Amino acid sequence: MNGNLMVLLPLLGFMAAMLALGIYVRRQSHAGGFLSGYFVGGQTLGAFVLAMTMVATYSSVSSFVGGPGMAYEIGFGWIYMAVIQTMTIFLVLGIFGKKVARLARRIHAVTI
Repeated sequence: MNGNLMVLLPLLGFMAAMLALGIYVRRQSHAGGFLSGYFVGGQTLGAFVLAMTMVATYSSVSSFVGGPGMAYEIGFGWIYMAVIQTMTIFLVLGIFGKKVARLARRIHAVTI
């Protein structure tokens, strides 16, 4: 068997399986409910899940994108700024989170 064919066959099989899975999931999803379920979790996720998602997002971005540059520019003191920003996220969510959630449910928003 040709070496190129041995590489292409598993790739083509995987692509066919993903296409079949996509078609199956598309048929199982309800019209219009899929986007809401995907983007906002069907509006059933609690505050703890939202908070952990935001912390994970911030930690990832500050670790790989902003953190090394800030550490190079101003030294290790940038960690104080990161702690303040994380606490501010919790404060803002605590104050505005319920209001934004009510508004999003009322207008059936997918994103804010």
